[in-house]
Amino acid sequence: MYQDSQENESWRSRFAHFFRERQIYLRSDGQVHFVTIRPWVQILAVVLVLVATSWVVFASVNVAFKDQIIAAKKLKYHRMQMAYEDQLAAMSANVNRLNGRLLLNQDAYEAKLNTFKREQAGLEDRQALIEKLMRQGFGLRLASDAAAHLDAKPARAARAGANGDRIGVTFEQRRPVKAQSRQKDTRYQNKERTRRLRISTTILSIDDELAGMREKLQAAHEFQTEVLETLVSASASQARKVSRIIASLGFNADDLYTKREAESPGIGGPFVSLGKDVEFRVDKDEERIARIRKNLTKAAALRRELKTMPVAVPLKARLKVNSPFGPRHDPFRKTGAMHTGIDYGAKWGAPVYSTAKGKVVRAGWMGGYGRVIEILHAHGIITRFAHLSRIDVSVGDSVRKNEIVGRVGSSGRSTGAHLHYETRVNGKAVNPNKFMRAGRHVF
Repeated sequence: MYQDSQENESWRSRFAHFFRERQIYLRSDGQVHFVTIRPWVQILAVVLVLVATSWVVFASVNVAFKDQIIAAKKLKYHRMQMAYEDQLAAMSANVNRLNGRLLLNQDAYEAKLNTFKREQAGLEDRQALIEKLMRQGFGLRLASDAAAHLDAKPARAARAGANGDRIGVTFEQRRPVKAQSRQKDTRYQNKERTRRLRISTTILSIDDELAGMREKLQAAHEFQTEVLETLVSASASQARKVSRIIASLGFNADDLYTKREAESPGIGGPFVSLGKDVEFRVDKDEERIARIRKNLTKAAALRRELKTMPVAVPLKARLKVNSPFGPRHDPFRKTGAMHTGIDYGAKWGAPVYSTAKGKVVRAGWMGGYGRVIEILHAHGIITRFAHLSRIDVSVGDSVRKNEIVGRVGSSGRSTGAHLHYETRVNGKAVNPNKFMRAGRHVF
C-alpha cells in the first residue's frame, strides 16, 4: 500500500515537472520582457496538437484506401441481397405449389360449400320459424346464444353478417404470402454472419375449415332442436295452467276448447291411399311445431274464454272485505249462516262496475238483497250486485266489462253502506275470489 502511494506521487511529480510553468523572455530595444505559460495552457496545446494529428491521419487513410472501403461495402450488401432473393424465391415456389393444389381442388370445395349454404338457409328458415313461435306464444325473442351458435366463422371461408345471426359462406381467393424479415446484426463478414430471413407462413387447411363449419352448423341445429323441445314443454305447461284455472271455476277446459275448435275453419275430404310405393314420413320438426301450435292455440282459446267470464273487480277503489264468502255469524240473528257472496266496504254512492260483458236479466228490488242487479254472462254465469242505492241499467240492456251499472248503498237487509257481490254458475253460488284470481292470470 505504501509502495503504491509512492508510485502515484512519483507520477504526479513527473507530470507536474513536465508541465511546469515556463517563461519566454523577449529582448527589444534594450528592454527585456517575458511571457509566462501556465501548465493548463501547455496541456491544452498538447491536446489540440494530438487531435489535429489524428484527424490528419484519419483523412489520409480514407483518401488512400477509399476505393477498397467502398468495394467492401458493396460486396457485403450484394451478399445480403442475394440471400434475401433466394429466400423469397423459395417461399414463392411454396406458395405457388399450394395455390396450384387449391385450384385443382376448388370445384370439390365449392360443391361442399354450396351444400353448406343450403343447410345454412334451412337453419335460417328454421330459426325464423322458432322466433315467430316465441313472439306469438310467449312474447319473447330468441336468446343471443342462438346467434352465437349460428355465427360460424371458419377462417377465410365464411363471414358473419353485421347482425351476427347469418352466415355468409363464400370461397375466398388465396392471396400470395408476403415475406417478412428482420435484421439481427449489422456486421457481416461471411456466410455465417449473413442476415437470415425469418419467414412465417400459415396456410390453413381448407378441409379443417370445412370440418369447422360442419361442427358449427351441427351445433346450431342441435341448439334449435333444444329450443323447439323447450317450446313444446313451455306451451304444454301454459295449456295445462289455463286448464287448471278453468277447472277451479267449475268448468271442463276440454269441453270449452272443443266448442271453440268446432267454430274454427274445418278441413276434410275423402280418404285416398298413397299406395304401396309411397312412404309417408312425418318430419320431427313438423311434429314438434304442430304440437307447439296446438298447445298455444289451446291456451289462447281458453284465455279468450276466461275473458268472457266475470274476472274483473266490481269496485275501482281498494277492495276492503267486510265479510268473505262462506259460513259466518248472521249480523241480525247472531247464528251461523251461509254467506253466498262477498261484502265489500265502500262509500255511499261509489260506482259499481260490471265484471264482464253480459246482459241484464234483473234490475229492481229483491227482498233482503234490496236493490239488485243480475247480469247473465257466457257459460251460464250470473253476477249479482245487491244493497245498491241506485240502479243505472234496465232489464235487457247489454253491458260491457267495467261499465257502471249502479251505486253502492245499504238497501234491504243491511247494517250499512257496502256492496254484496255474488257469482253463480248454473244457479249455484261460487266464491267470486276464484274468478278474480283467474283474472290476474289473464290480465
